[in-house]
Amino acid sequence: RNLYRHYKVQRMADKAKRVVRGLFKAFNEDVGLLPPRYQIQAKKDAP
Repeated sequence: RNLYRHYKVQRMADKAKRVVRGLFKAFNEDVGLLPPRYQIQAKKDAP
């Protein structure tokens, strides 16, 4: 229980969140960065 509150674990979790948010933003702004099969799906799902 206390392991998840350890400052090193929390710091890594925060870093992981920043990385995922950055990737989401990049892929959302440029679908061409995605692998081809995901580009097709992303274009179908676009508003």
